[in-house]
Amino acid sequence: MRGVWAGSAGASLAAALLASQAAAGQAVEPLANADGDSLGQVTTQYPARMLREDVEGRAVYRITVSPEGRVTQCVILESSGAPELDRETCRMMSETARFAAFVPEPGQPEERTFTGGVTFRIED
Repeated sequence: MRGVWAGSAGASLAAALLASQAAAGQAVEPLANADGDSLGQVTTQYPARMLREDVEGRAVYRITVSPEGRVTQCVILESSGAPELDRETCRMMSETARFAAFVPEPGQPEERTFTGGVTFRIED
């Protein structure tokens, strides 16, 4: 059995995230936009207890990214139905996601906000 984490950023980011790892392992995965341009990376981890209990779900999140490429805020917009998966979604986005630094355009917000979803599923 292995857990698979798959995610996608919404149209505001026009990006897709995909990661999978062995039940006990981690993976460092790239973040890229629809054109294949590298935006950064995220380290993924399927929560071990959720694997043991066969818990799956999808969480929809909104993140705020600083000009330095760091996630400064993560909010769950739609729960996966499992609080531990929701926490892991924001933990991995807040603690491990790294985006390319950017220079804010004049008159635009200093930070950027993106919406996406993470699906946790278990494969045999």
